[in-house]
Amino acid sequence: MRRPAICPIHTLASLHRDISKCLNNGKLQSTESIELFIGAISSANHFAKCMAVWKSWIIATRTTSKVVGQL
Repeated sequence: MRRPAICPIHTLASLHRDISKCLNNGKLQSTESIELFIGAISSANHFAKCMAVWKSWIIATRTTSKVVGQL
């Protein structure tokens, strides 16, 4: 059995930090809600999946400004 390459607890902590950063950088006001959050952990094994999510996110950002993505 393989061990995960990343620590799930560390990933959740960094996800929370990154969402907070996005909410406070002027793109979204703290009173607004996020309609969609996409998080993709990049690695050589998941490059195609990451690119598919990235392309979907680019299309979504054209229709709404309440989209936050971490790729």
